[in-house]
Amino acid sequence: MALRSRLEEVLGHEHAATLMTMAPQRNDLATKSDLGAVRDELKSEIAEFRSELGALRLEMEHRFATKDDLFAIVNDFNGAMRGYVRTFIVVQAATVVGMSSILFGLLRFT
Repeated sequence: MALRSRLEEVLGHEHAATLMTMAPQRNDLATKSDLGAVRDELKSEIAEFRSELGALRLEMEHRFATKDDLFAIVNDFNGAMRGYVRTFIVVQAATVVGMSSILFGLLRFT
């Protein structure tokens, strides 16, 4: 009430009343304990969010291969392909030799 009285002295009754209707009422103001409760709630939510982010990070690490994993797969694939190509070349060479032997044998009889 001291504020209203002082405003009336300085501004007059009508202006003081108008200004007082614009000011927040005492029950609309946040107290230190209100702010402390909000702070604690935010801290808790941030901690939970960080925990969820950590779990998501671990899940992503398990779900996706690393560069080293990919290089190992490529190297294994290259090694397997070299083995298949060698086998193919040997089989094809043996087929050519076998077919040539058959052809020469047939030509000898004619």
